[in-house]
This record gives sequence, structure tokens and C-alpha cells, in this order.
Amino acid sequence: MRTDFDIVGSFNDQRVAGFDAERTINMFEYDDPLGKKNKALLPTAGLLNRLNVVTSGSFRAQFVFKNVLYNVIGTGVYRVTDLLVSTLIGTLGTASGYVGIDANTFQIIFVDGLNGWIWDTNASTFTMITDVNFPSQPIDVAQLGGYFFVAQGNSAEFRASQLNQGTVYTPLSSGSITTHPGNIVALRTLHKKLFIFSDNFTEIWQLVANAALPVAPNQSLLMEVGAISSASIVTGFDMMFFLSRDVNGLGSVVMVTGSQAIPVSPNSLDYFIQKFDVVSDASGILYRENGIIFYRLNFTAADYTFVYNATMSTPESRKWHEEEMLGGGRHVAQTHAYFINTNFFGSYLNSIMYEVNDTFTTNDGELIRRERIPKMVAPPAYQRIRCNRFQLDLLQGQVEDDGTNVAPQVFLSLSKDGGQTYGNEIMAPMGKLGERTYRTVWRKLGTTKRGQAFLPRIQFFSKIPFVILGCAWDYEVLPE
Repeated sequence: MRTDFDIVGSFNDQRVAGFDAERTINMFEYDDPLGKKNKALLPTAGLLNRLNVVTSGSFRAQFVFKNVLYNVIGTGVYRVTDLLVSTLIGTLGTASGYVGIDANTFQIIFVDGLNGWIWDTNASTFTMITDVNFPSQPIDVAQLGGYFFVAQGNSAEFRASQLNQGTVYTPLSSGSITTHPGNIVALRTLHKKLFIFSDNFTEIWQLVANAALPVAPNQSLLMEVGAISSASIVTGFDMMFFLSRDVNGLGSVVMVTGSQAIPVSPNSLDYFIQKFDVVSDASGILYRENGIIFYRLNFTAADYTFVYNATMSTPESRKWHEEEMLGGGRHVAQTHAYFINTNFFGSYLNSIMYEVNDTFTTNDGELIRRERIPKMVAPPAYQRIRCNRFQLDLLQGQVEDDGTNVAPQVFLSLSKDGGQTYGNEIMAPMGKLGERTYRTVWRKLGTTKRGQAFLPRIQFFSKIPFVILGCAWDYEVLPE
């Protein structure tokens, strides 16, 4: 019996493999109700080295202000022009860890947990903040209404600068969170509000007029979750994302569009992250690629990268996928900047800045392994079934003409135990250059299984676009 097989989907690798073992690696689910089958799997973008700063250390932060890019790499702060010419403008006191950055009308502030610095874009000077009222352990900063708000580490307090004067602070400009006990973890601004994250709660403050401290808490607004790390909190496109926690421990990835934190990670992903020994190194990136907004969440110690498709997701279908390098570890991207109409990623391993583009089919020359493990198929009464034929509907005939015109190979391996183990990989070719109606088919499989679940795994390594449009397979129910 030949039937359609729903191979397209996202991450849903459950705690029990025999229940669901879905994974989507270096591909993402794309929906279109007018499409051929309403949904498809598209390849994630590749990378190309655009700037390699000769220095020790790796990317810690990127910030764009007035058409200039600022990169923090190791201890150095670099100013990058639209011609991608990089110049060292200052040095921080630390070589690794989170760096908070924001700007008023002409000053950019940098805080690294040890000190604060101001880059004056008018005078082109990089100056350490020496005001005695400046926090002694500045762990994060946010700008609202021309004021810099700087959090004091290991405390519930923060300080506000004078209006458009990031080097000047007064004793009267001090505030603290009071709704619940805890230390401030991070500061962010969204919708003209100051979000003050603590360990387990988030207070929301707003600007007030004619006051020594220019913000006051909105007593009617409180988020019942805090943040696990400042680096996981990212704002953009009228949204905020972060990895949450509350009084009961590590929570979900949440999205804020007003003042309410809405979980966007499925239970399968929450469980997966709960097993990590270290989650405090979680870092986030928010970017838009060809009209689709992605939130990327990296875990360096655990060596994983998960990506949320914010544009295509719904409350009923939260679309996540994994991205990784060829060796299987987390994706190299640590920071992001949209600059000169281009998305750039900064590396967590070294001082390389990559351009990100879906026309790149490798990660700066390194092959990209694309994989899909779909939902499993099990007979309703646990009968034996035999899979005879398996066909993928792919974008065909896209081979680059390198003189050989060799057909790229797709790898299929089958599991008969619900994704716990897989058999040998079987290759089937795609169409050569111009063979747009070619069919990628595996025949005479003769795979028999009883009771558990039939589950295919698709892998692809070639330097061409790999688009899965659908799938069909032939199977028969066997007598007992």
C-alpha cells in the first residue's frame, strides 16, 4: 500500500524515544497554506568569513549605532566601518563573559561586571567611568529616555545616570527592586518600559517626570519569572525572549510582547535542557532572515544550539530546530549584528565575524549535515509490517556545474525500535544538473518490523540546497 508520509516537522525529541524521537537539524519547517503540501523543510543559512580580527579571544558582544558596528572581542572594543575596516578604540578589564551595551544620543556605554566605559561618538574618546556613585560591580545596563540604568551585581540595586551624561551619577539616582527578594540579573527596555530581571521575578518600571530617580515601578505589572542569564535575554522586532526560571527552578523559554511572559518552548525541549549540567551560560540571538524571525539559544558547556521560528510558530505548533557544526557541537554563532543590510554572526571560538546568508551552502567551506527524523509509524494493533519502498520529494536538479556533474547522495537509515537504534545507511541519488523531475527513491527495502515503530532518518551532506517537499512510502501489513 502506497501512502503519503508526513516527514516535515520540527523538534519533539521526547524523554522516551518510543513515544516520539523527532529531530530537525540544520533545517527548519516552513508553512504556506497555498503551497504544494502546505509545509516544507528548508535548509538553514550558511556562513562566510567576512572579518578576522587578529587578536586573542572571541566575540562577546556586537552593537550597531549610527551606521557603525562595535565589536567586543576578548578585552578589545573595535569600531567597524561600512567597508568592514576594524579599529581598536579601547580595552576592557576582562577578557571573557557577558558585556552589556547601550547608547543615548551620542554616548555608548560598555559594562563587563568589573567597570564601565563610555565611547563618546562626538569626541571619539573611550573613557572609564570613575564617578564614585557608579556601581562598583556593573553587571548590565539599559537606556531609557536618555538615562543609563546600571545594575549593581549581587544586590537588588541599580543606579541611573544624569540625562545624556553616562559618566555622571548621584546618590539620589539609586533604586532597588522590592516586590520580592533577590538580586538583579539583567536590565532591558521594551515598549518604553524598563524590565528589571531578578532571580525569580521581573519588575517593570516606567519613566516619571521631575524625580531624582527618573523611573518608578508599575505596581500593576509583574512577571512571575526571572532570567537564568542576562545573555539569554534579547529584544527586537517588538518582542523579547529569554530562558526563564522561577521559585521552582528552571523554566521554559518565554516570549514577551507586552508585559506577559508566554512560554514558547515545548515540554520536550524543556526536559532536554533540564538535563544539562550547566545552563547559566545560555546566550541568545534574535535576527530576521528573509522575513522570518529566529531566536537562537546557545549552550556552550552542553554544546547545543536550539532555534525558535517565531514567525511560523503558533501556540498549537511551536517550531524549534537544532543547528550544529559538522562535528556535532553547538553552532559557532555567539553574537549577532544587522549591519550594512547584512546579518553577521560573531564566533564564540575565535575572532572571526561571519556573514549569514541562505545562498551559502557551507559554513565557510565546512560541509553542513542536514538531518530529519520524523514522526514514527506504528500499526494500530502492533501487527508486523514491511516497508518496501521509500520516496522523498526534493528540490531536484540544483547541482553546481563543477565539471563532473556528479549526482549528490541522500542517506536513509531505518529504525525498527522507535528511534533507539538505526540500521545501515542506504544511499539514493538526487538529480544531476537540470534533472528537475528526478525522483529520489529507495526500492526493495524489505524491512520488517513488529510492535515497535518504523522510523526513517534522512541525512544530507552535499553543497547544494536541500529542500524536502514531501514523502511517500509503500508498506504492507503481514500476517502474524
